[in-house]
Amino acid sequence: MILRELEKLLHCKIATTSDLSLIRNNINRPSEDVVEYDRLPTPFETLLHQELKARFGDISPFEKLFQESKKISAELGRWASDMFWSFSLAEEQARKIEMREERKFHAQKEGNPIAKLDAQIARLREAAQVIKDYSFSTPEANSRDLSSKVLVLHKWLQLYFSRQSDARCIVFVERRSTARLLHLIFGYLGGAHLKSGVLMGVNSSVGDLTITLRKQVLAVASFRKGDLNCIFATSVAEEGLDIPQCNLIVRFDLYRTMISYVQSRGRARHRNSKYLHMVEKGNPMHTQAVLEARRSEKLMRQFCQSLPADRLLLGNDVDFENDMVKERGFRTFTDPSTGAKLTYSSSLAVLAHFISSLPQGNEVPLQPNYIMSIEAGKFVCEVILPDNSPINSAIGRPASKKSVAKCSAAFEACILLRKGKYLDGNLLPIYTKQLPVMRNAILALDMKKKNFYRMRIKPSVWAYGRGDLPVTLYLTILDVTNGLERPYQPMGLLTRVPLPQMPRFPVYLREGKVTEVKSMSFGSGFDVSGDMIEHLTTLTLRAYKDIFAKTYEHDPTKLSYWFAPLRDPKTVVMEGYESPADFINWSVVQDVFETEEYKWTPDMKHEYLRYRFLVDKWDGGRRFFSVEVAPDMKAMDPLPAHSEKYKKFNDSILDYSVSLWNKSRKNYSWDLSQPVVEAERVPFRRNLLAPAEEKEHDGKIRCFVCPEPLRISAVSQL
Repeated sequence: MILRELEKLLHCKIATTSDLSLIRNNINRPSEDVVEYDRLPTPFETLLHQELKARFGDISPFEKLFQESKKISAELGRWASDMFWSFSLAEEQARKIEMREERKFHAQKEGNPIAKLDAQIARLREAAQVIKDYSFSTPEANSRDLSSKVLVLHKWLQLYFSRQSDARCIVFVERRSTARLLHLIFGYLGGAHLKSGVLMGVNSSVGDLTITLRKQVLAVASFRKGDLNCIFATSVAEEGLDIPQCNLIVRFDLYRTMISYVQSRGRARHRNSKYLHMVEKGNPMHTQAVLEARRSEKLMRQFCQSLPADRLLLGNDVDFENDMVKERGFRTFTDPSTGAKLTYSSSLAVLAHFISSLPQGNEVPLQPNYIMSIEAGKFVCEVILPDNSPINSAIGRPASKKSVAKCSAAFEACILLRKGKYLDGNLLPIYTKQLPVMRNAILALDMKKKNFYRMRIKPSVWAYGRGDLPVTLYLTILDVTNGLERPYQPMGLLTRVPLPQMPRFPVYLREGKVTEVKSMSFGSGFDVSGDMIEHLTTLTLRAYKDIFAKTYEHDPTKLSYWFAPLRDPKTVVMEGYESPADFINWSVVQDVFETEEYKWTPDMKHEYLRYRFLVDKWDGGRRFFSVEVAPDMKAMDPLPAHSEKYKKFNDSILDYSVSLWNKSRKNYSWDLSQPVVEAERVPFRRNLLAPAEEKEHDGKIRCFVCPEPLRISAVSQL
């Protein structure tokens, strides 16, 4: 009867899908349990609350904070009530209160003395300092620190997260402060396997946590990947959050409407899911809320089933075409090579086809997740793609209809995929849909039981003999097919056991250049002494320190391999060799062992500064490869226009060469007659097995440096 009256009042007609199974989106309904907790006490004032009220109770901006703190004492417990003040009067929030009071003061028409404002600001800062100096204890799972409601929630979360598991949980609360406090509580009590986060709408009110849309999207992505497995969320998570692994939904604070109940229950996507209604013992209002929500849902379904045929929708969005006609400014994309055209209406299908072609590592079907928000009165949609997609997300343009905003997000995602060449000229995915290997096999071990067995995370060849000094080493010669960016000599890898013959693999240099590493392993080893091992260990660790800015413990018993510079293999073969050790350039090994670094002196010849590896003593990220001395330039000359700049120290070439800050610079004096060296700054890349990112395609970084403030690395000889 109410729905019929609503239709008349709004001059509309209620319609539903022709297939009611579509309402459930083929998701199994979770089992529901009503969980009772002991009656909560009357809100009370903690000792901290009383102290703050006695000293600052007359400050008007604190009035709402006192009310909230007292309410939290009953719902969450004594510890949460005190902790509420820690983030309500944190530095950022205290500054917001001050700014608001300043605006109110200046907006008053009556001319109050500025001293009055200064006195009020001083008291606000005094209150913030009291909280800053207060020693907050760690909560314990007892009735003194926490309420019975929190203790019951703790019991249920322990059932799911006391051990390693794939469980995912969403705890729905009514207020933002509740979500934040529960996150803090279970950060202490949740244990090692519970990784919690918060999800709430954008808000910038005083005393509250500011959450941007980006932070919300990142929280959802972390929850989907499993980096977070428990989310404390407000109503913002009731709609649109689709996590297939989610198997526990807790209504810590009960819903207010049937829609809220149905939507939050729909977040339980796993086939074996549970939905908990938390109600207070002896509270008839809570019991009535649960019964009313279930009754209203039943009536809604009966009403939908009774609708005539002309009220049944045959599509997923009956007004979609009308929305597309009414909206203006839609973009289209036509591929220049094939003429294939992408429109708003076709982008959903193109994106869905692309995602279905991605490799699937588990039984959960891949699908895009559309997150809707409102900005300036219009809908803005962001589409989140699966983790194994080369594009993570895309944001559409604002639209007046949700359906159009959704298409806009899909359109932008397709454009990014085409730009990255993940869609071909016909807007088809470059991937081919593959069925899982051994899909018909019955596996003896599933993923949930893997932690019962020892797992090997490294090949056994690296673990062999570790803990002892080796007496025999095996050589593998490493060389490249297309050369490197600078002059080089072949490098050797020495291991405790012979390495198997490895296929060639690519190494990605700057500016998109690629070369292949080829190797040759010797099956026979050679004897080594303790001194030889010490020399090789020193060389290896210095190479890591200077080239990769990594420092490791000097303990050869823990090393699995060593670097070694090699002589020209062709020369060794022509001379004849008796052992793989004949390939190693032992004189270079000896020089690097004896000399950690070279320092510039006035009598150093200019030729010595060519093709040297220079390292900043104070900023390990700055490394240079010298080209030659620039004879026409002096240390105090200004930096050339085409030279790279560094921080704010660019008054001269010598100024650029020193990375110290102002106070430390006063402790050093430099030779102003030292030469200037033309060099190239070496980009800081550790992963050469992957193509350089777009920001790393910067070509050669030309610069001019003075050698005295820098360390001339001994590994320049390698």
